[in-house]
Parts: sequence; C-alpha cells; structure tokens
Amino acid sequence: QVFDGQYLWLEARPGAQPVADDAGDTPALAHAFAQTPLPTLPPGRLALWGAGAKGATLAALLDPDATKIDCLVDINPATQGRFVAVSGHPIVAPSALAARGVQVALPMNPAYAAEIAAALPPGVRLAEWAD
Repeated sequence: QVFDGQYLWLEARPGAQPVADDAGDTPALAHAFAQTPLPTLPPGRLALWGAGAKGATLAALLDPDATKIDCLVDINPATQGRFVAVSGHPIVAPSALAARGVQVALPMNPAYAAEIAAALPPGVRLAEWAD
C-alpha cells in the first residue's frame, strides 16, 4: 500500500517467469468490497473537495442526478467553471463555497485534510471519513 494506504502498488516486468496461479485471498476481498454499502453523505449542503477521478467517481455513484451534492471543489483554475462528467456537478474554486451556501466539504484525499481545512472559507466545516 502507498500514499497513506489509499492505493495498492504493484510493479511488474515482462519476463520468462510465469505468473503464479495462486490469487490468495484477493478474490474473497474483492467480493467483500463489492458487498460493502456506499457511504452515507454528511448532513448539510455538501461539496466534494477534489474533482479528479475520486471525486468524479464518488459523485457519479452517490449522486448521479446531482441532487445531493452541491458541487466539487478543485484548486486548479483550468477545471473551475466546468462540470463533472456523468453527473454534471459544477466544479468551483474554494472561494465560491460560501456564496453557494455550502456547509460541509468532504475531502476526496484525506491525506490533504489539514491543507483543505486551512483553505475553507468561514462557515464551511471539513467532514471526516469514517473508517
């Protein structure tokens, strides 16, 4: 695992050695993950902080009709003013949250929670991920 346990990392090179057929407990873990219920959104007008792959995927899974999540936040000016694929959520700058009435920001990358909390406008609180 890398990046605070958010990703699994595997390096491989083509070679003469055959790949082992023993998958270990990976199939069982994948099946258990597929049975896990989706997370519950925190109460209050909500923004997802991070409009990359994690944010776009979570928005599409939890709110495909864009009725529960107000927007996604991205610090990249090139993505601000655009919309997330599939769900159509607007992508905004951090400074736009207060004007939109956002009360809660959920970071897509908890490793940046302290940095995100410092950038939140007054009146917007940071939601925490439950384990």
